[in-house]
Amino acid sequence: MTSYGLKGEASRCFPFWQAFSQCVADAPDARDCLEAREDYLECLHHTKHFARLNAISAEYKRKKDAGTLPESLHNVSEPPSFLRPK
Repeated sequence: MTSYGLKGEASRCFPFWQAFSQCVADAPDARDCLEAREDYLECLHHTKHFARLNAISAEYKRKKDAGTLPESLHNVSEPPSFLRPK
């Protein structure tokens, strides 16, 4: 794996890859590295980030449809949907 991004600098996920790679090399069992693997995959794909954005958007829509949206949010445009393929 290369550590260079598009601008010739280290890619944004390279530190996570290094931590995961080092963990796999040092750990007696690969299952000990699940947390480092999860961090690396989140950096690449942002699955937790998009899930949180989708939950926020769904709650906003639910409250708006139910008429329970706080007054301070009435002039805020509806957040977009951030659905990503699974």
